[in-house]
Amino acid sequence: MAGPLASLRHLSLDGCEFRGPIPPEILNLSNLVSLDLSSNELSGPLPPVLGILTKLESLKLHRNELSGLIPARLGALSRLEDLDLGENELSGELARELGNLTRLKHLNLEENNLVGPIPPEVGGFSRLENLVLSENELNGEITATLGHLSNLRSLANIGSSLGCGIPAELGNLTSPESLYLSYCKLNGAIPPALVAIWQGSSG
Repeated sequence: MAGPLASLRHLSLDGCEFRGPIPPEILNLSNLVSLDLSSNELSGPLPPVLGILTKLESLKLHRNELSGLIPARLGALSRLEDLDLGENELSGELARELGNLTRLKHLNLEENNLVGPIPPEVGGFSRLENLVLSENELNGEITATLGHLSNLRSLANIGSSLGCGIPAELGNLTSPESLYLSYCKLNGAIPPALVAIWQGSSG
């Protein structure tokens, strides 16, 4: 893929029934701004060297059979605005280095095998509008730093193992449209500030 394609900026091959690992030749496309390989049958690990595609603003690998950890090196993609790794077989904990993706607007990690807590670094995604973590095995408390996401419009974390209560800090969200925490192991009361936000948005 080097040579004549070296200046390629956008590559979309979604729904093409490709199989096997992500081809290493993609790494020669150093000018890529968007890469979409969704809805294929790609398998194997996410190559950590994807982190060298530092011009990427959109990376979509949704609905494949990718497995293993989400590489910490993806945290080097500082221009990334859209990261979609949903409906794969990714596992392990979320690397704290992903907190470096401060330009993210959309993050989808649904339907994987991710475990552990939501890293507090997620609270640094000040531009984040949509966060989807549903149907993983995430556990621990819902991090209070989610309340720092002033642009968050949608939070979905359905069917996880998150416990304890809903942090009062979620009441700091200023423009929420949807909050899905169904089938989690939550307890305690719904914070009054959060109730007030939803009453105000429905009125």
